[in-house]
Amino acid sequence: MDIAVVYLENKVNKKILDELNQRIKNINVEDFIMSDRAIEEVILDQSYNPFPLVRYSERPDIVSTHIQHGHIAIICDTSSSVIMIPTTLFEILEHVEEHRQTPLIGTCIRFIRLIAVVLSVYLVPLWALWHSFMIWDFNFFIQILIVEFSIELLRIATIHTPQSISSAMGLIAAVLLGQFAIDLGFFSEEILLFCAIGSIGGFATPNYELSLTNKYIRIFMIIFIMFFNIFGFVIFNIVLIAYLVSLKPFSVPYLYPLIPFNKKALQTFFIRKPKRNQID
Repeated sequence: MDIAVVYLENKVNKKILDELNQRIKNINVEDFIMSDRAIEEVILDQSYNPFPLVRYSERPDIVSTHIQHGHIAIICDTSSSVIMIPTTLFEILEHVEEHRQTPLIGTCIRFIRLIAVVLSVYLVPLWALWHSFMIWDFNFFIQILIVEFSIELLRIATIHTPQSISSAMGLIAAVLLGQFAIDLGFFSEEILLFCAIGSIGGFATPNYELSLTNKYIRIFMIIFIMFFNIFGFVIFNIVLIAYLVSLKPFSVPYLYPLIPFNKKALQTFFIRKPKRNQID
């Protein structure tokens, strides 16, 4: 397999480049099923880490922008996607749409998108936690988990559904998880509403791998709350944050610019500033 490593000599981090080249030279596997994904797992030693540690794109403008900013692009034979490293969680949360709009609109879109991402993770668990303080009901949590797994099952089924009958699949899903299920008493209106909002927040996440990770984080958080109440919520989030802090692909902190804190870079992430001419 041919692998091309693309970078700008005067902007790339030489330490990261040397480490990447060495890892590529040390690759020793029999085959590459899903070439780019397999290379990612090998060079990053991803193991069972659920979070995306690289960015993928098929758009030349996105790839060239990352190269211009000092990133490294990896182009793999037989794959239309380009791998870009290193990356952080905040870079993964950016989307090209925010840069194609005016600065004000781009900033508003970014805030809405970030709110949606947070809701996709914490809306249902926080609502379940609040409900558990009002009245403890084990069946309530079971209903939430059934709805969450049903939505995930429908997503998986849609992947394998031909385009010609995908609309019919959506209608069936609406009937099974809509008014029909409420009338039969399987689920309450509140459960379907909050789970639906959480799923919509997942669709608004700009990175598909991250949206899947957030979905399963939400499910496991609900399970912890079901068994340990507020203590489960606190312990789960402490472990989650500690794990994110420990992630350093190619020695780059995964939570930068939050940890380590960089005020200017963090402001640039939240606020889409207008481009200005540089006057000598």
